[in-house]
Amino acid sequence: MDQPETHFISRQLFRSIAHSFEQLVFFETSLSDVEELQQSPSITGFAIEITEPYNGQMVILGEEELFSAITQQFFGSMDVPGSSDPLHDMGCELANTIAGHFMAELYPDKTFRLGLPTKIGDVPDHHNDDITICCQIEDMQFFAFLTGSALIDHAQPPISGSTPEDAHWDDPFAEADAAWGQGPETNPETGQSAATRRWGQ
Repeated sequence: MDQPETHFISRQLFRSIAHSFEQLVFFETSLSDVEELQQSPSITGFAIEITEPYNGQMVILGEEELFSAITQQFFGSMDVPGSSDPLHDMGCELANTIAGHFMAELYPDKTFRLGLPTKIGDVPDHHNDDITICCQIEDMQFFAFLTGSALIDHAQPPISGSTPEDAHWDDPFAEADAAWGQGPETNPETGQSAATRRWGQ
């Protein structure tokens, strides 16, 4: 489970995932009680580097069936003129959208810069300072991993001096916040879910 000082980062990452899926393909997102994605030939992943204001990386992972469903929903077909690999293009677009939204919300007063998304072949290694979000989308598992100690440690809650529990969260995220609060094994006092944590804790 994520620690109190990073709980709001996990919450914002979940918000960005939910917002991106809703905006791009109208898919609803909920928290999952699965805590580890097993290596499998059907797993597809995309990584995007964060280079400013602090170095980090975001990785999204899911079953290829999920990325196929996203591609089909977004383009209306798997046969997209001008694209030799629509699934790859859609995965990169999704990674870029989630990362961009996440950074804009996490660091609203700073300029951020992202690298080009790339497809990855294996489930990445995890470390104690990583944050992971486990979601369920269209009855399929979706994971997002955030790495980068400086990126995580320099982030501040939305309101100076507030805690994640008493900070003001804007209405555009009402559905994502409701899903967050209804996640598996949610602590009613803190709102923290077993589906989000710093890796290994």
